[in-house]
Amino acid sequence: AAVAGLPPPPDLDGVDLSPLLHDPTGPALKTAVYSEYPRCPKNISTPWDDTSSCVSTPRESFTVMGYSVRTVDFRYTGWMHWDGVHLVGDFSKPPVGEELYAHAGDPESDFDAFENLNLADNATFAPAKATMRALAVAHWQKNTSSSTADTPPSAAEPTDPTLRRLIFELWNGEE
Repeated sequence: AAVAGLPPPPDLDGVDLSPLLHDPTGPALKTAVYSEYPRCPKNISTPWDDTSSCVSTPRESFTVMGYSVRTVDFRYTGWMHWDGVHLVGDFSKPPVGEELYAHAGDPESDFDAFENLNLADNATFAPAKATMRALAVAHWQKNTSSSTADTPPSAAEPTDPTLRRLIFELWNGEE
C-alpha cells in the first residue's frame, strides 16, 4: 500500500517493507517473524506419533496449532490446544509440545542444519524459551489485550557471549 501511496488496510498485520526497496542494507524493520501451522493428531497425549495432515480438516476440528516465532538467534514453536469455537489457540493451557532451535551463526543457506537439536527441555535455554514463548503470546493475543507485542523483550535476541558460545559448542559437538 505504501508504495502505491495508499494507507494500509485496517486489518493488516505486518510492517511496511517499502524502505527495503530504497536501502536493502538499512536497519532491520522487525526483530521477530511469526507463523502458525495446524496439526491434527488423533491422540493429543502422543501428538508426535501421528503426523496426519489437516489439509481436509475443517478449522473448527483442528487439534493443535503451532505458533512459531523466529528471531536472529532462535526459532520457537509452541503447539497449543486449539479452541475450535473461537478459532484460536488456547494460551491459558500448557503447550502440548514445544520446540526451540538455536540459529546463532546461521548463514541461512541450509535451514535444516540448524533444526536438528530441540533445546526446549534444556534448562540452560529456559530463559530463551520463556522469552520466545512470551513473544508468541504477546503477538497472538495482541487483538484481545493491550500488549506491546511490537516491542519484544530484549532477551529475544540474546547478545550474551556465554549463551552464544554455548550455542556454538552445542552445534559443533564441544559439549
